[in-house]
Amino acid sequence: MYENEYIVGCAVKESGIPREELFLTTKIYRPNTTCQKAKSGIEQSLNELQTDYIDLLLIHEPYKSAPEMYEAFKEALRDGKTFLRNLF
Repeated sequence: MYENEYIVGCAVKESGIPREELFLTTKIYRPNTTCQKAKSGIEQSLNELQTDYIDLLLIHEPYKSAPEMYEAFKEALRDGKTFLRNLF
């Protein structure tokens, strides 16, 4: 939506900071309001961010299809593409 994932991914790589020391967040938004489209959106974000996982995935705003989108989020969690971890 903001078209900044690629440049953020480049900045992360160029920074030299180990990926595990950074916390990346992204959102899935309107064009990805089905489970399959949300899965594609997650993959696109991973590619643009040039990473194997995203620390926090968000649904951009309330959608009637949010429960369907959430199924893609659960699959991403199972597949290690996003993580639940203790932040404190």
